[in-house]
Amino acid sequence: MAVMNPLGSRNIIIIDDNYIGEYSQAYMEVGKQIDDIIIKYIGILKGIIDDGSMKGLTAEKLYSFADTASMLLFKTAGVLCDNNKSNMQKFIQDIDEADREIY
Repeated sequence: MAVMNPLGSRNIIIIDDNYIGEYSQAYMEVGKQIDDIIIKYIGILKGIIDDGSMKGLTAEKLYSFADTASMLLFKTAGVLCDNNKSNMQKFIQDIDEADREIY
């Protein structure tokens, strides 16, 4: 978390590494939950077809949709959350490097 505090004619930015670390981990957990929901959803779609309750063109289209959804959505949330976590960690590293250059 970055907090701006006025100090005379300067502003100080305080960056809490732990806060950013906690939120980057929370993003990863949410991404995994979303991926799990998508996997379950695709399984339900394919299960409807596989149990034989749906046949013909409708079944073919539903199966095609499930395959497309699988390709497009599978691991998408997890990848985005992983990228976000990496960006947050890089931000901390960049700030630490800038601090070393100043001090």
